[in-house]
This record gives sequence, structure tokens and C-alpha cells, in this order.
Amino acid sequence: MKRIYALATALILLMALAIVGWGAWLNYSDENQIAKRMANRSVELTAARAARRPFAPVLSLDALRFSSEAMADACDTYQFKDYSKYESSIFDPEHKAKVREEIFPQQRRAAYELGKRLVGA
Repeated sequence: MKRIYALATALILLMALAIVGWGAWLNYSDENQIAKRMANRSVELTAARAARRPFAPVLSLDALRFSSEAMADACDTYQFKDYSKYESSIFDPEHKAKVREEIFPQQRRAAYELGKRLVGA
């Protein structure tokens, strides 16, 4: 029984070694084939000479609208309920509180009025 186990272990190790060796050989031969193909390849580059041309936009920015009458937004809102619980240097808690007290009620009212207008009330 010990002899069969030793023979099977040796056979498995030999097969694993053969697979690793075969993979290394394939990798080496493929790398050489790629290198030979790239060494024999040449690409002729042709291009137009760079020239300075005047740039004129097709549309004026006045013609583009980036907002809509049927749109309401509330920007610069709270990120956290209690800023003292979080370490965050990108938000100013005093500024956020000021915006929440002064500007957010106006934005909320505008959103409410928009909603009334959209449903026809």
C-alpha cells in the first residue's frame, strides 16, 4: 500500500512539473513569435502639417439652456445631521447651517410651487 501511495505521489508530482514546464515553454515560444512579428513590422506615418486655424463655435451659448422651467433643485444641503460626529474637512458646518436656515426654505418653497404648477393646482 505504501508503495502504491509513493508511486502515485511521484506520478502526480511529475505531471505537475510537466504541466509547469510545458506552460513555460509555450510562454517563451509565444513571446519570441510576437517579438519576431513586431521586429518585421513597419508602419509608414503620414500626417498633415499642423496649422493654426481660427475657431468659431457652431452654436452660441445663448442658444443653449442648461436648465428648465420645470426643474427645481436644492444645492449645498446637509451631508450629516450632526457634523460633530464626523471628521470632515471639506464641509463647513457653519456655512451648511446658514444655507439650511436661509436658502433651503426658499428652494423648498420654489419646489412646492413648481409641484403645484405641474399638477395644475
